[in-house]
Amino acid sequence: MGQLEDKINAIEAEMERIVGNLTNESVWAAHYGAFDIDPKHLVYKICLKSDAERIRLANDVNLKKQLRDLLDTHDYPEQARSKVYIDFESEEAIDRDSGGNPWRHWR
Repeated sequence: MGQLEDKINAIEAEMERIVGNLTNESVWAAHYGAFDIDPKHLVYKICLKSDAERIRLANDVNLKKQLRDLLDTHDYPEQARSKVYIDFESEEAIDRDSGGNPWRHWR
């Protein structure tokens, strides 16, 4: 595993920890993208159980800043930081819209 992927995985783990401290629902994070081609092509999805909790946390401006600041903390390539996409998703939506398959849901 390369240094960039190590950073990506560390950021993902921190996202799960931070969001997990703000909810009683289960939390899991995932990343995907062509970051090996260009670090700006990175997407993080933070998944919660319910649509309601997804909406609540997605509207938390302080949380969104804290999650974005992880890119700085982990020294993600500076020119790509503002391009990295961070979003929330719910298992309810994945089940409802994509038969429970998150990868199909995000395509």
